[in-house]
Amino acid sequence: MPSQRIGFDQLCPEPHAVVESSEFILEATEDFLSEHPTVVRVKRYIEQNLGSTALSPEMICRNVGVSRSQLYRLFSGNDGVSRYIRTRRLLKARAVLLASAERVSNVAFALGFSSHAHFSRVFKQQFGYAPGNMLVRAAPGIVSQTEAPSQR
Repeated sequence: MPSQRIGFDQLCPEPHAVVESSEFILEATEDFLSEHPTVVRVKRYIEQNLGSTALSPEMICRNVGVSRSQLYRLFSGNDGVSRYIRTRRLLKARAVLLASAERVSNVAFALGFSSHAHFSRVFKQQFGYAPGNMLVRAAPGIVSQTEAPSQR
């Protein structure tokens, strides 16, 4: 039986309820208060389309109205636009996994990753632990990351 893909809106119908890390909040505040209006527009577009597997520099250029060279220049300080997109997806995935008991593969697909294996690999590179090692503790309001299996 083929698995049914769900969208991010179905996975997290109340995005404001998702637990966000302090790094994300700080980054978002700095981004939207101090950056060029075009960068803000592009970042807003990226956030709105994180769940699309088609999200790419070409798609951004076409829909935001910037040239490819301008887009790359705007994101040169963020290690490039593709890296920025991947980082935003990973941060959002981590927040969703911390705040819910949703399956890792559902979160990965809902946030535009086309492969569970690729998602797990880049997640571990970014955060130092596998996405499957995260859970929501049974007590309300207590969110934690489990110990890595090698640390038990």
